[in-house]
Amino acid sequence: PKFSVSKYGNPVLELGGYRFNKYYRSKGPKAHWACVKTSQGCRARITTFNNVIIKWDNYGHNH
Repeated sequence: PKFSVSKYGNPVLELGGYRFNKYYRSKGPKAHWACVKTSQGCRARITTFNNVIIKWDNYGHNH
């Protein structure tokens, strides 16, 4: 995965051509990420620990 920062200064994870925003409540080494298209109904999620993917709930992006 590629980690970057959005134009608004928020953390972004890029994987497989999709972008994920970090949940604002994620603190410490464990972080939860949601597809940027969540508001359009996409349910894809990623969990990382020390920037390593430990869980990928890929429900199939609907976009």
